[in-house]
Amino acid sequence: MPACVTWTRDGVMTHSLRQTPSLNNNNLSCFGTYLAYAKGSDVIVTNFGDNKLMTVPFSDKAQVFCVKYLTFSDVSLLIVGMFDGFQAWTPEGTRLLFFHPVRPANEDDICFVRGIDNIKGGRAEFLVGDSTGAVHTFLLGNAGRGFNVNLVKNRREHGEAISDINCSSKYAVTGDDGGTLCVYSVNQDATPGGHNLMTKTHELASSPFPVTSLKVFESYCVASFTSGHLRYIDLEHGEVKVEVAAHSRSITGISGSKLPDGTMVCATASEDSVVSVWSVPEAIGERGGEVELLFSDKILDKQLTGICFVSDSNQDTKIIASSFDCDHLDVWDEINNR
Repeated sequence: MPACVTWTRDGVMTHSLRQTPSLNNNNLSCFGTYLAYAKGSDVIVTNFGDNKLMTVPFSDKAQVFCVKYLTFSDVSLLIVGMFDGFQAWTPEGTRLLFFHPVRPANEDDICFVRGIDNIKGGRAEFLVGDSTGAVHTFLLGNAGRGFNVNLVKNRREHGEAISDINCSSKYAVTGDDGGTLCVYSVNQDATPGGHNLMTKTHELASSPFPVTSLKVFESYCVASFTSGHLRYIDLEHGEVKVEVAAHSRSITGISGSKLPDGTMVCATASEDSVVSVWSVPEAIGERGGEVELLFSDKILDKQLTGICFVSDSNQDTKIIASSFDCDHLDVWDEINNR
């Protein structure tokens, strides 16, 4: 286990904000030194490297439900999920690239976007979830100097609103407000936009608690719930291998990172005001495995809403967390005890 690495906040490590984050789960996304979060009907982008902040210049404002950076082989986008669709912006949030509607099967249903991620491994497809429980697959292509975005497939495997989506090159996992998880295998040999890209392989029966956040590590997924539990799921077999009583209240965000020694870890933020870092075992046997709590810190009087690992110019891995109605981001610096 990577005992040589830990983090410290020293009570003074913060990143100031002009506008405070909304009370949304997973309300912090990063790309390089850019950090983005939702504030009501606005999206705020801050550059951790130079402390500059800006508000994404929406022409028509609507409630923002999720903000996510997606990185493809040749472009990175800032995706903003709203009522009836999503917008894509340049990473710094200065230029709108495209808008695409998301329509419910029943025209009378209220539909908003929540849960966004792209298939890894150089693919151009990305998944978008909505409040009716549908998962939409889109293909991103170039059209001259612009973008050509095509709807490939609508899936309706969930009976409750999608809460989060996360993907690797091998698997995609979707979670909903009813506590159900669906696992899909990814066919990397599929033609771009092919209907045989994803096959549903497993459905983990609903729990009493909604899914809040997902992080896929190739063939394993770490899923969090409003109960404060983490579940480590073997995606090949669709089995929960380890369950951890990680927090005393709802977990509001998960972020994953690879440490310098190659160890995979995940960080969690919770309504109990605690930030923690957990080990992700390389393999979990039939009888489960060992998950180690590597780091934990409590922040008094804050309701955490999101968390990210960010690498600085020295390649040190910082932890950054957002909090509802708080005028700064909390920052933990990596300490190498080797």
